[in-house]
Amino acid sequence: MSGHPTPRPYGFVAFALVSGTGFVIDVALTMGLVAAGLSPFWASLIGAGTAVTFVYVTSRLGIFGDRKVGPAQDYALYILWQVAAVTAASLAVAALAFALLPLAPGLTDGDPLALTSGAAKVLVTPLTLTANYLFMRWLTQRSSGPALATEGDGT
Repeated sequence: MSGHPTPRPYGFVAFALVSGTGFVIDVALTMGLVAAGLSPFWASLIGAGTAVTFVYVTSRLGIFGDRKVGPAQDYALYILWQVAAVTAASLAVAALAFALLPLAPGLTDGDPLALTSGAAKVLVTPLTLTANYLFMRWLTQRSSGPALATEGDGT
């Protein structure tokens, strides 16, 4: 046995469901903050930052078979990954939100920029979902490998 936690049999599907909940948190915050006057970039950054912490804790404990959230260094690596990934995704969301704006001239209900920001999140999500799953799988396997398997066992 390698000492790696084994992802649950439903791995990616479960991760997609947990990430979907994070996505709802993210989009709701993004759209609400844009409607309140914040730029799509900063709104996306705040929404995503909130959502990624939820996804990290939930998936680490429930999907990847860890009985703990993981060492502080794992969370630090996850945060560094998310800073880079969320910044790149937020730049894409902002660009797409403004690019989609001309397609929404007839919208009279709600804030068109808030709506196109939500649509941009939907378009960016498949790539971010896949990248986040692969990173989380790597992180849990890395942290549970032989070098860390003796942590806390008295050796």
